[in-house]
Amino acid sequence: SSYEELSAAIAAESEGAGKMSGGVAGENGVSGENDGSGDGHIFDYVFITSKSSDTEGLCREYSPMFGGAVLVSLQNGIGNEEIMRKYTGESAVFGATITTNFQSEGDGCVTVKSESEPLKIGVYPENGSAGAGSLEKLADIVAIIERSGIKVEAADSIRTAIWEKSLLNIAVNPLTALFRVNVGALSDEQTRAVITGIINETFEVIAAEGVKVRWETAAEYLDYLFNYLIPSFSAVYTSMYQDVTGGRHSEIESINGAVVRLGKIHGIKTPYNECICRLIRFTDAKNDKNRG
Repeated sequence: SSYEELSAAIAAESEGAGKMSGGVAGENGVSGENDGSGDGHIFDYVFITSKSSDTEGLCREYSPMFGGAVLVSLQNGIGNEEIMRKYTGESAVFGATITTNFQSEGDGCVTVKSESEPLKIGVYPENGSAGAGSLEKLADIVAIIERSGIKVEAADSIRTAIWEKSLLNIAVNPLTALFRVNVGALSDEQTRAVITGIINETFEVIAAEGVKVRWETAAEYLDYLFNYLIPSFSAVYTSMYQDVTGGRHSEIESINGAVVRLGKIHGIKTPYNECICRLIRFTDAKNDKNRG
């Protein structure tokens, strides 16, 4: 019944309506029409675009619809794909990253503030246990995304791509949310010291996980972060900032929380990340209470 309710709600919401986006990609309208093509509950690909805190519940509720579909995670954070694999049987799971900053301008309208890299998508995991025909399906979905006009590339190691993208989120998202500032404000000497501690711990965890990112050391990444990324995203207000200031629950558990969780598994102390998590959880609890 949940599927029918969701389908009816989407149809009612989208009837005669459209979605608009603007910003660096120009203005684009998306038709809101529903042609009923999903009525048979048979899908080739299912994109999961929810907040990471909703991944488990969403998969549990809608897994009867998945069938043999490939599940694609287009989400922030670490660990979404592992959750999805529990609900796909022999079907493949793809991870994906997108380094595009959006800002909501009201119902059905977003502005693309910045875009630094193409969408990256890949088979998860990369060890050959991800389902028959996974590489062919990956090539197919890359072609589909390309035809839509979105820049995309297949990733040889999606775990690497996810960690590389998550490093920026781990470093800046919670601090922008806690201090209610844009990314550029974090170039301050005091916040730089905190970010350095966060990233040093994260690189220890990445090494223990056996993931190889493009920066050999934490110091090398920090140089890139402070001298290129933060200036490039200076005017950006992060998604966690928007969640916290908008009274919504954050994704801290799949970002800095993932560093803490994996650190415990590997016996690595992560006091900076642990402190950040506790502070954001406090703001989450306050927002939850205010929502009633």
